Amino acid sequence: KVGKKILIPYGWNYKDFVTQASDLIAAGRLGTIRHVSCNVATFTYDLFGGYGLADAKDAMFKPQKSTWADPNNAGGYGWGQLSHSLGLMFRLVDLAPKEVYAVDVKSDADVDLCDAAILTFENGARASISGSALLPKHCSYQLEVTVFGTEGMLAMDMERTRMELRRMDGDDVVLDLAPDAGQYAALEPIVRLVEVCEGTEKTIEADGTVGARAIEVLDAMYRSIKSGKVEAV
Repeated sequence: KVGKKILIPYGWNYKDFVTQASDLIAAGRLGTIRHVSCNVATFTYDLFGGYGLADAKDAMFKPQKSTWADPNNAGGYGWGQLSHSLGLMFRLVDLAPKEVYAVDVKSDADVDLCDAAILTFENGARASISGSALLPKHCSYQLEVTVFGTEGMLAMDMERTRMELRRMDGDDVVLDLAPDAGQYAALEPIVRLVEVCEGTEKTIEADGTVGARAIEVLDAMYRSIKSGKVEAV
């Protein structure tokens, strides 16, 4: 309404194959969305455990431990990591969230180290959401989003780099992706921001709607963890 544009640096959203997947779903290739599986695991147990960033132990300037592990100031795996996986999910699934039930496993710093949630969308579809900081440091980040509809399913895997749309009628779309195609994109959001400033952008892969929906779900998740009940978004 005020002519402003919002861009969120959810790096995975800016991958070309993610845009292709989003376009396929928007075109109705899955039919009506009925279920989503959204899973992420990262080697961040030191951050959310309150131990500080292990990789920065020899750095002159170290980030404060409270950046990730203050239970009273947005500490925890949800705010720190699930925001990215939810951002990717809402890039693919253009449905407003309605209600959430969530549980967690606490770290030594009393913030969530692992999360599990059931999300209900506005059309009654459900999503299973999972996240864990307990990935070994020598592993690659794991991020998988699978969308199931009345006419087929779309599977996306950033670790093993897969994007497959499989339809009931066999009219599939399977991309041949490089092994490293799923690596987090740090530069692309910056490029897009420059384009927005110039007025030359064709799309914003993580716009205000995507960002708002991700944060709305996280807010409801944390309220549900505290109350032990289903919470409205």
